[in-house]
Amino acid sequence: MQSSDGRPIYLNLMKIRLPMPGIISIMHRGFGLILSFSIPIFTYLFALSLQSEAGFNQALEYLDYNLFLPVYFVLIWGFIHHLFAGIRYLLIDIEIGVERDVSYNSSYVVLVAALLVTIIISLVVML
Repeated sequence: MQSSDGRPIYLNLMKIRLPMPGIISIMHRGFGLILSFSIPIFTYLFALSLQSEAGFNQALEYLDYNLFLPVYFVLIWGFIHHLFAGIRYLLIDIEIGVERDVSYNSSYVVLVAALLVTIIISLVVML
């Protein structure tokens, strides 16, 4: 951006308030990256578990650390959020929910529903 006399305007990114659909879009992309980077790790663990009984036990040891519980929570949340936001974007692509109010509401629905489903899945898995 430039001012009327051609000088660039200082743009403070910390003062810009991104709307909820924009935040959901950034989260969708971020979780997509996280899920993509986790594929080789889980592929290795899966291959290790199929080699032998000792390999299976070793893969279980890797996954059994309590330190990884937040990582599991983020991966579950990332998958669920990415799924729900992807469905939202598919609906927007066929022009359902394009209106501003509906777009804002659907972005809040994606955020809340993803968190609720993540919490439910996490509680079921822990019990």
